[in-house]
This record gives sequence, C-alpha cells and structure tokens, in this order.
Amino acid sequence: MTACRLDGLPVELIHNLFGYFAAHEIYSIFSNVSLYLNGIINGYTSYHVNFQSISRTDFDLVCQHIVPSQVVSMTLSNDEHTPGLMKIFVSRFQLSQFTRLKSLKLIEIGAEFWECIMTKLVELKDLRTLLYIDPNRFDEWISEICSKTVTKLDESLAEIYAPIIPQLIRLRLSHGSYLKSVQFSNLRHLVLNRSDGALLKHISCAAPQLQSLDLSVFYEKSYPEIIYPLPHLKRIVLDVQGNVLSINDIERMMTNLPRLEHMKLTGNCEKNVVDGYRLELIAKHLYHLISIHSGHHFGYKKNNGLSVTTGDVSLLCLIYSKYLTGILLCLNIQPF
Repeated sequence: MTACRLDGLPVELIHNLFGYFAAHEIYSIFSNVSLYLNGIINGYTSYHVNFQSISRTDFDLVCQHIVPSQVVSMTLSNDEHTPGLMKIFVSRFQLSQFTRLKSLKLIEIGAEFWECIMTKLVELKDLRTLLYIDPNRFDEWISEICSKTVTKLDESLAEIYAPIIPQLIRLRLSHGSYLKSVQFSNLRHLVLNRSDGALLKHISCAAPQLQSLDLSVFYEKSYPEIIYPLPHLKRIVLDVQGNVLSINDIERMMTNLPRLEHMKLTGNCEKNVVDGYRLELIAKHLYHLISIHSGHHFGYKKNNGLSVTTGDVSLLCLIYSKYLTGILLCLNIQPF
C-alpha cells in the first residue's frame, strides 16, 4: 500500500466523512488504500450497518470485518432481496453483542427470527430507536400470514422486551395492543399500523413527551375521543377505520392537540363535516382556516377569508394557524 492524499486529513474529518457511508461502503471504498486509513477504519466506532437489499459480497465483507461494539445503527432485512442472509447473520452474531447500538430497524423479519431478536433488546441499554417495517409484498395473503404470525408471537414476548420501551425515543410496530400497561417516558415519535381507542387513551397518559404520531385506529363510539389530549404533539397522520366521523369528532380532536403543526386525517365522515358555519368555528379556534376543497363541486362559501368547496367523494382541508403550518384531511363523505 502507498500513501494517498487522504492521509493528510485529520482523523476527526475522516470520521465525519464515514458518517455518510454504510459499513459495507466504508470497507469496500477505503480499505487497503493506505495504512493510515486502515488504522482509522479499525478505530472507527460509529458504524451504520444496512443489510437491506445488500449483495452477498458486501454482506460477507461486513460480517468479516465488523466489530459489534463499534456499531451504532443497524438495519436487518429478511425480504426477497436478501434471501437467507438473515439466517447467516443470527448464526454469526448475538444481538446482545451490539452494546452501543442506538438504532435498530427490522424489515420483513418473520416469526423465525423475531424471538431471537426481541428477547435480546433489554440488553441494549443505548437503544433509542426501534422500527419494525411490515411485509410489503405483491401477494397480500403472504403478508397477512406473516404479519399475523409475528403479532401472535409478539404478544407472547411482550413481557420480555416491554421494559426497553421507556428508554426509546422512536418506535414503530405493526400493532401495540400488548403495550397498554407500558410507560413511554421518553418517546417522541410513534408509528403503529393497528391500534384502538383503549391504546390511544393509554398513550395520552403514558407518553407525555410525544411529538409525532402516525397510526391506523379502529374508532368505536364506546370511546368518546378519537385522540385523547396530547399537549406536545406537533405532527399526526391518522387513518380512522370503523365508525363514521362527524364534525364534533374532528373538533374535539383538534382541541386535544393545542400545539399541532401538521395533520393528515383519512377516514369516512358525515356530510356535516363540510358545514361552513361549523368550519368557521374551527377556524376561530385555529386562528386562520385557509381553504377546504375537493374534486367534486357541491357548494361554495366565502366569508372572512374562509373558502369552502365540498364534494360527495372526498374532502381535502388545508389549514394554517398561529401554531399550524398545514393540515390535510382526506375524508370520504357519507350520503346521509
């Protein structure tokens, strides 16, 4: 090996450069360029390992060189682009070896590997982000089987890995029905593919610092609120299943989110949602309601800056206020 121009750069600067690359890219690009760079690679302690859609050559390169205690972020994938690699990984490494891991993303990790991963989470004291990405395949029935299998296994393992939840800042799961007794003390960002009123009621008490919420909820009238008070929430993406929404439901939800800056709401609604007078009341609460519009013209009203165009298929609502930068409502209007 000969010297290269990078040898003149300080270690800290090269460390900053490495932050833009995944582990396999660092090894393939910078290894064996010079003794100086080899030393920096060996001493680097902030590796980001990404096994999503990775080639077998790059996978083997990472497994050959990586020191688990030097990894701070890891993406594990068992999708069709990485067949068999997850099995090889768990045969070579224990998750508990990654003692400095701060972020863990799991993509299409089925029941075969779910237990060996989730039971080790409690040993990761630095973990702050846990993301589980559901199967996303063309054959929906395969995804449904996999998702249901993981859900069943997940519920049986909940007591084991639930103690890690209070230390997390970011969390994404397929569902959270088993988390109704867990405290989300430090949670700022939460994504759930399935939830219900009981869980949302619990979250309002158990996640005092929550700032971003993205979920699909089955809304039942037995629970008076769609969203319970979340005083620090700034962003919400909400897909409401089940009961039809009324203007009262939406008003109560808005008053429960005093610091909201962005909202996307999807669901079925009654026609009274497009009542101009009621929308003006919401506008006063939100300071400046700019426009409501849809593709199918039904009626129009303009008063004090409030424009309303309604439709029988969908409703798009863009709202700006002293606190809000924008709100988007995508609602199917029911013909009542």
